[in-house]
Amino acid sequence: MAQAFDTGIIPETVPVMNLSRATLFPHAILPLYIFESRYRQMLETVLQSHRLFALADLETEARDSDTQPAQSLIAGIGMIRACRKNTDGTAHLILQGLSRIKLLQLSWDKPYPMAKIECVSSLPMNNTGQYNAIKANLIDSIEHLVQLDSSLSDDIIAFLANLDDSENVLDVAIASLCPAGTFKQKLLETLAIEDRYRYFLNFLEEEKANIIQRKQFPGT
Repeated sequence: MAQAFDTGIIPETVPVMNLSRATLFPHAILPLYIFESRYRQMLETVLQSHRLFALADLETEARDSDTQPAQSLIAGIGMIRACRKNTDGTAHLILQGLSRIKLLQLSWDKPYPMAKIECVSSLPMNNTGQYNAIKANLIDSIEHLVQLDSSLSDDIIAFLANLDDSENVLDVAIASLCPAGTFKQKLLETLAIEDRYRYFLNFLEEEKANIIQRKQFPGT
């Protein structure tokens, strides 16, 4: 199973970047362009301390009160691995996902949201052999998808092959290949590795079937 992340470095309260249809998976790399004034302030604060912030698609009605529960939303927390500040005050940064977190309570006292959080762990698979097979099975399925869809880069195959753990491969593959939206958020929230793997593998098979159908019946 994936080596447990040292959650001791994560504070109980962190800034949250509220980004529509956004998900941050553990070990995934996400480039971000920071241009809003509130998040430029947030960036300055975290760069001077732990370099951590959460990324979530918060419900707009969360602004209705100063402090209210976040309905235990599952989100991702990441660490800034690189940051380039521009002369106009904006910035480009690379955020690496560290862990799934649960947003326990939101606060809007600052220009940007803050959240009280707790880290959440995945539910392991009982069968070690099946768990270890996830990496090879996913890479095989994704290789077939890349062969069918010329718009996809085969760089993802080499990247996944260099990851050691099956759950890491699963999360990075989801982050790379799933379109933003409800299903991707569902996979982030699915703590049982076996279920997450099954949902994503079904997604890959459906994608391949759709591509084959479009090639056989153009215009459908």
